[in-house]
Amino acid sequence: MRPALEKITPDPGSSFYTGHTRCSGFRFLWHQHPEAELTLIVHGRGTRFVGDSIEPFRPGDLVLLAPELPHTWQSTASVRRGLSEAIYVQFRVDMLGGPLAAIPEARAIADLLARARRGLRFVGATRERAAQKLMALPSATGLPRLLALLDVLQLLAVGRDARPLCGASYEAPTSSGQRRIDRVCRYLAEHFLEPLSLPRVAAQAHLNPSSFARFFNRSTGHTMTEYLNELRVGHACHLLLDTDMSIAAIAHASGFRNLSHFNRRFLRSRKMSPRDYREHFLRKGSAR
Repeated sequence: MRPALEKITPDPGSSFYTGHTRCSGFRFLWHQHPEAELTLIVHGRGTRFVGDSIEPFRPGDLVLLAPELPHTWQSTASVRRGLSEAIYVQFRVDMLGGPLAAIPEARAIADLLARARRGLRFVGATRERAAQKLMALPSATGLPRLLALLDVLQLLAVGRDARPLCGASYEAPTSSGQRRIDRVCRYLAEHFLEPLSLPRVAAQAHLNPSSFARFFNRSTGHTMTEYLNELRVGHACHLLLDTDMSIAAIAHASGFRNLSHFNRRFLRSRKMSPRDYREHFLRKGSAR
């Protein structure tokens, strides 16, 4: 899909931008920018889109994205009436006056940002410690503010609790001819719980079904069926953790026509059964 380009202006008297967003829900807005971004979800649930990765997010979700990596967060419709809150930092990789790799003390951070080209999600003790430090960053000023950001990045760089989000072969789209895929992905994000045929979705791109199938796969790295299944499995994850609905009811409510198909798709996507997923994360108290 063709992401929108976001222009970011650093905070006055600062080399980077910090944001603290509180709203009724995060809306689908596929975009990219030349700054790296570190985002902590404080409140809210939904689906996180990063490159070719589609995964659920919950409070405590901490993600680092390299420059130009397309992304968006979309709140689950059922929780949009509640509070969604995020703290994020956006910074240029040359904010210290040159490439970080040229500064011996910052080489670990430079390596971290290189790994973040696929997006990185942090878990465990690394996430807990970094989240605490990040919560205090928006109120910091002057040099302590810059040092606090470098402290967070160094903590993430030396930690071992990170995993990549995008596939190893993912490359951010650059062709202007892919601009219309954004409209298609917005349409899928709004209608994925409905029965969707290839001709119906292809009409959103003004292409015949066979041309659209090739176009969609080339643009997103997924077939349309794979992309829809990821959206539906993500929705099922929320229902598994936030409701006491039966697994059969969740399968139906997530757009799957039969339970066996749902179980196969869920296992393929999450590497565990829906029942095991529910038991695992409810036992831990949060999805990590």
